[in-house]
Amino acid sequence: MPKRIKTFSQELENDWWEDWSDELQFKRSGAKNNTTREIEKLMRELERMTRPHYYGTKKKKKNDSGGAGGFGGFSGSRKQRCIIKCSYEKDSIAKHKAFLKEYIPQENKEQVEEKPVLFSQEEDMVSDQTLVDYEKVMDSKFFRFIVSPENQAIETKLLVRTLMKKIEAATGYKLYWFAGQHNDTGHGHCHVLINGKDKEGRDVKFDKYWFKYLFRELAQDICTELVGYRTDREIQNERKKIPYSKRWCMLDEKIKSVSVNNSLNKDDNFTTSVTAQSSDMQLRLLFLVELGFAKKVGKAEYPGRFVLEKDWEDKLRTYGNYNSFINARNTLRYTRDVNLELYKPSAGQVKGVITHIYKHDMEESWCNAIVIEDKDSGKAWFVPTRNVPNDKLFGAKVVFGSRNNGRQVVANNLKVIEWGK
Repeated sequence: MPKRIKTFSQELENDWWEDWSDELQFKRSGAKNNTTREIEKLMRELERMTRPHYYGTKKKKKNDSGGAGGFGGFSGSRKQRCIIKCSYEKDSIAKHKAFLKEYIPQENKEQVEEKPVLFSQEEDMVSDQTLVDYEKVMDSKFFRFIVSPENQAIETKLLVRTLMKKIEAATGYKLYWFAGQHNDTGHGHCHVLINGKDKEGRDVKFDKYWFKYLFRELAQDICTELVGYRTDREIQNERKKIPYSKRWCMLDEKIKSVSVNNSLNKDDNFTTSVTAQSSDMQLRLLFLVELGFAKKVGKAEYPGRFVLEKDWEDKLRTYGNYNSFINARNTLRYTRDVNLELYKPSAGQVKGVITHIYKHDMEESWCNAIVIEDKDSGKAWFVPTRNVPNDKLFGAKVVFGSRNNGRQVVANNLKVIEWGK
């Protein structure tokens, strides 16, 4: 009699992870609603309002590598830079409490001797009574923000408090929020928690365009007000960092446009070759070698010549979205790094062993994910998940697949064939 296959939900019975419906984070397509159109219109108006802040008034030449066409994300803006990363959790009071009481104060990091102190709009050091009162209104949904100014002279507590006031003014919410500064990465930044319900009991909802554009613009304006516009030297220093970008940029577009079919290397995993045409392109290609997406060919015979890994664009874009992808590539157990790819519904049903589990902490890993490796075929898939993967999955033999209705993913299913030891 064949062995019965148990689903993950059956095996864990009443555990918090009951099934995998809509667990994967795939982008959904569809018509834009009226709210989205209005927000995009607001973004265009905001961009026009900030045009006087842009560096230089001279018209750029088409091939000027110093302008926006030369570098991904480089606008030459004189405004101060500030990174804003946002995400949210829903349906979990336990995760909400853990983020507030353990993650922000870094209670689980023994190497951090000076623990961050929680602060809010009203308190420099949040009292125990405030936290007790907050637990009474704590919602199962909460938002997580990282606020990281490029200029470390900016006082982050003042930045966060001003930003929260502007978000409240822009959205109309009266937010419950707490924050703490982390300094263990070598670049000071704040983690902010926002409750899923505001002080008037309203559900807090942020459109993705607010996440992606408005909050960042607000933060950059505040930073500029605090320390002034960036100097020419600061702008040039930013320009020097572009070849080391950990996501797809315009230098990669240039590399792609001049690459040809590979005739320099017999390895079928490296399908195209390219010659560096500028010092910036040379630095970029050397960084791609460091990431593992390219190889240097020869020393004297082919100066500035490189070969590029197959599907290197897709893999670099994946790394830009999921920073743990590189770690997964470098530590595969049953296959080569070139065989790891981001799981897509078009791959259909896949099978293999779960060899890695990543848990979202907004610093070391930007997402929850598992890695499935198939010993027989030599293929491997990086699978982002919405919920935190249960440690019981490590080493398990599984079958994974997704269903769609012709337009988008409607369900994802994982079956455990055999549990790991």
